[in-house]
Amino acid sequence: MSCHDGQIPVTTQVEDNDLIATLAGPDGARLGRMRRALNATLAAVTAIGSLIAIASARDAVWAWLYPLPLIAILAGALTLSWVYIWLSRRTPSEEDQARLDRLLGVLPRKAIRRLEGEDFLAPWRERTVYPLMYYINELDGREEHFSSRALERRRARLYSAADRFMWAEAKNGFVHEVRNGLRNTGWTGGELEEEEEKLALAEQRARELRGLAGEVIAAHDSLLALASRHGYNLTALASEPPVDSWRELEPAGSV
Repeated sequence: MSCHDGQIPVTTQVEDNDLIATLAGPDGARLGRMRRALNATLAAVTAIGSLIAIASARDAVWAWLYPLPLIAILAGALTLSWVYIWLSRRTPSEEDQARLDRLLGVLPRKAIRRLEGEDFLAPWRERTVYPLMYYINELDGREEHFSSRALERRRARLYSAADRFMWAEAKNGFVHEVRNGLRNTGWTGGELEEEEEKLALAEQRARELRGLAGEVIAAHDSLLALASRHGYNLTALASEPPVDSWRELEPAGSV
């Protein structure tokens, strides 16, 4: 029978039947497994190739971004270090608070006001200068130095000013011959009348003492201002200044 009659050739039909039988039998199942294994192998090879491509591109990406991450890391570290330093300086430590309490207990507000109120031409009380003497002799140890650099600079300035004042006071001040507990520039008021040379010398001594007292007051104010900004407790300012009681023997009713 020919193809022209619309019928399928016998040979072709037989081959198709053989193929169908093969796929449906044990050989067909083995071919399916081989195909799936091949697909899995191709997928694994593709994934590995993609990972290798990403790994090789990483160096190129890092080379492109290199300055930026390094600069960002360094800037962040620097910022954090400055924040730490700033906070450590502004946060009062217990040790520095104790040092400040001792200092202000010796040089409280009342002691500074007394010093500020003297002109040193008229006789002045020994108790006015005694707190400064006590300070430079009793609070001169290394343990009195502040851990805070800013506070320590101001403490050193105050100590130096107090020391200079006391040296000048010892040179220009003399024990009052009439009243205990008073000092003067070498003469009482009556002794300076019509004594221009003595008066000029007394005024010179008084000017030196006033100038050095002003330096002490300014250094004390500077220390207080910084301590207040940094949150230190300043209640010790209300203390009573130390008094050398065995020398403060003023008669009753004296001023």
